[in-house]
Parts: sequence; C-alpha cells; structure tokens
Amino acid sequence: MSTRNVDYEAMPEEVLQAADARTTAIQNHMRLPRNQRQSLKGNLGGIDEVRILFDDNTYRVYYLTAFKAAVYVLDAGIKKSPRGSEISKPQIDRLIERKKAAVNHYLANEKMVRGAHGRSARTPGSPSG
Repeated sequence: MSTRNVDYEAMPEEVLQAADARTTAIQNHMRLPRNQRQSLKGNLGGIDEVRILFDDNTYRVYYLTAFKAAVYVLDAGIKKSPRGSEISKPQIDRLIERKKAAVNHYLANEKMVRGAHGRSARTPGSPSG
C-alpha cells in the first residue's frame, strides 16, 4: 500500500466519510463550497485542495482533477502548514512528484481509465470514476 493510501485511510472515520463524499462529488463534476475546495495554481495547477474541519483540526485531501475520466487522490492528512493556508515546501515537492506520476499513469493507461469511467472506487492514488 502506498503512503498516500495509508495517509488517506488513517484519517478519523468521520473525516474519511466526508472525504469520500467530496471525492464522489468531484468525480461527478459537482461543485463544492468555496471554503471546502480550492484549485491550486502554478506548478500545482490541475490539483484541487479539499479541506475538512473536524475536532479542531483541518484535514486536507489533494486531488488531480485535470482529466475528465479520472480523479487521482495525491495526498491526504492533517494540515501541517507553517502559516495559515500556506502549503509547506516538502508538501509542494511531494504533490509535484505525485502529480507527475499520476499524469504518466493516466497517459499510459488512458484507454483503460476511460473504459472504467463511471465506476467509482475508494482507492486513493488510482483512477476512479
């Protein structure tokens, strides 16, 4: 199991349920309120950050949403930003690497991913919906 899967599955059950609901909404091209979802810019373009508030903490789930037929969960976990909504440098580097891997996976498996369009799975880091 990859680190992102462990991070995603390790979130509290209530947070995981909220993340799953937001994943379903994103897969179905539904809008989330602005305070829950933000599109990132620059090197992180194509990645959306979803915020989930729970028990005085903020959890983040990062999705690659650049493809109509697939959504990739790149990372998940409790917010560890140095200041406010800022993303830490190690987090940025990890997201860029995972974005590259997801894009390469999609391009190498585009037919399979498009064929699976419409099915959803709770498998972070792999194409779903």
